[in-house]
Amino acid sequence: MRIFFCGGLGAQWMTGWQRCQVFKELGHNVIEFAQDPYHYHSLIRGVIKKITGVYFFNKTVLHQFNSDFWDTITAANPDIAWIEKALLLMPETLEKAKRYLPNCIFVCYQDDDPFGPNHHERPLWKYFKESIPLYHLHYVLREVNIKEFYEHGAQNVSLCKLGYYPALFHPPPKHFLPVEYHHEVSFVGTARDTRIQNIGSLIGQFHIPVTVYGNSWQRTLVYYRYKKHFHPSVDEQKYTSLIWQSKISLGFVSAANRSEYNGRTFEIPASRGFLLAQRTGKHLELYEEGKEAEFFSSVEECADKIRFYLVHETERLKIVQASYQRCIRSGYSLQHWISEALKKISVIRK
Repeated sequence: MRIFFCGGLGAQWMTGWQRCQVFKELGHNVIEFAQDPYHYHSLIRGVIKKITGVYFFNKTVLHQFNSDFWDTITAANPDIAWIEKALLLMPETLEKAKRYLPNCIFVCYQDDDPFGPNHHERPLWKYFKESIPLYHLHYVLREVNIKEFYEHGAQNVSLCKLGYYPALFHPPPKHFLPVEYHHEVSFVGTARDTRIQNIGSLIGQFHIPVTVYGNSWQRTLVYYRYKKHFHPSVDEQKYTSLIWQSKISLGFVSAANRSEYNGRTFEIPASRGFLLAQRTGKHLELYEEGKEAEFFSSVEECADKIRFYLVHETERLKIVQASYQRCIRSGYSLQHWISEALKKISVIRK
């Protein structure tokens, strides 16, 4: 099939790029339309943003995106238009494309939360929310989003699944063994919501040797209090190496996005890392606690489990092996989920 892929394609660590690669590996002809350059230049960061705290789009970039989107998708004449978080896509452009391509199935993949509590981001979702009724199918990450999308006029809504991309996330190669642990505990991710306070408490209150890699930490107080613990963001290959080189890898979810799991949920076990994540209903569904992964509901419990597993290597390595096997056995790869998604799209095409 010919698939028009509109999403984040700027770097391998972006899950959009990974999903695009999977479509190609499954044998489809993929026409790429990268949103990254438009999104980078689209937000107005001037006086209005500083005063109100609210984001707004640059109108010139907005119209350029829609013009280029139209030119690319009509030239591609795809069987499927797979569109990921297209905040700049105006409903009139999408409606016009549907009329011009009556045999194309328009699919929206949305792993972010358009209806979450981040009030300053609400203007960014304006065109997306107006476009919800126009897609043939929406894939959403949260159960709560299903009802919200239908209330906004969606035709079909299904749960999507995150997963790991095996070309990037896999056990360490033989030449890497035996593992030399460079970090007792590591976390890779952006500074946001409750994880900022949790990381600060682990380091300051509980004296846990957490090493952090990611963006925006320099905007937090905890960064300046414990600066030696923090490092810049890393690319996907370095991220996988960090998992191999860490005795324990932390998995914080985003409270602001109402998330119950994220990419780390699969990437860490698939790389034969030890996953210690926040206890959520989804995490408990995906892994058996204490056997295939470990979870915590408070920073105190997180610190206690870190201390235990740092000195009980046999128990830790048993969980590492079991979590890796669970990933394989339960089909947590992106290839598995995208194959299932394409089957559902084929039913709609009929």
